[in-house]
Amino acid sequence: MVSIETTLTKNHKQENFPVGSWLLSQKIRLKILIFYKFARAADDIADSQNLSSNEKIKRLNLFKKAIKSNKNNKIKISKVEDLRKICIKNKIKINHALNLLKAFKQDAVKKRYRNWSELINYCKYSAVPVGRFVIDLHKERKISYKYSDPLCIALQILNHIQDCKEDYNKINRVYLPLTFLKKHN
Repeated sequence: MVSIETTLTKNHKQENFPVGSWLLSQKIRLKILIFYKFARAADDIADSQNLSSNEKIKRLNLFKKAIKSNKNNKIKISKVEDLRKICIKNKIKINHALNLLKAFKQDAVKKRYRNWSELINYCKYSAVPVGRFVIDLHKERKISYKYSDPLCIALQILNHIQDCKEDYNKINRVYLPLTFLKKHN
């Protein structure tokens, strides 16, 4: 079988995702890096220029199967296994990773966003899980999600703006809502 993962396109030193992690203790930082490596591997599949949409979905579904694995499941992905261990040890639900996969599967097939609502809905899966994972890792109360979610969405949109030209040129994806583009020509 062909490797499930694709070539790594970035590392944690080149991205915004873990940028604030240097403020955290070394113990927490390593756990966040494991979550990042999982997300990076899945995101690279969704953003691959060399894979069809169907192949991207197929591979992301293998990530999902590996996350939900049980004794009978033969799918083993090291980045998934590492994340599962962190989640189990810290009593964090694996749904944060599953939500990221929903966003990446959407990336595999969707190139444009009609309006602000569509983009915000996407960010609920692509950005919110990251903040919630960090909150859960710190054993904070779930009420903190209320404050973290909008911050993560804002950071995600800033990242979209930062990568706008590259996303358009490399993978023909535009996150800026079409209503904004039409309004401002």
